[in-house]
Amino acid sequence: VQMHTREFAEGGSSGWHTHPGVEMGIVLSGAMELRTADGTVRRYGPGESFTVPRGTVHNGVNVNAGPSRM
Repeated sequence: VQMHTREFAEGGSSGWHTHPGVEMGIVLSGAMELRTADGTVRRYGPGESFTVPRGTVHNGVNVNAGPSRM
């Protein structure tokens, strides 16, 4: 298990990537979109969480007017 806190600048993103295990995230502030290579887009706000299955190509994008923190 790894735990990280990350802040994304307005319009910032994680870039397209995968993980060797399941990723779990919680939006602490702001608003993020989770985009997957199959075209799925889901928006998450403060207090909402998500999981990304192992090997899923995805990109997290800050869609908030200001920074977002996860």
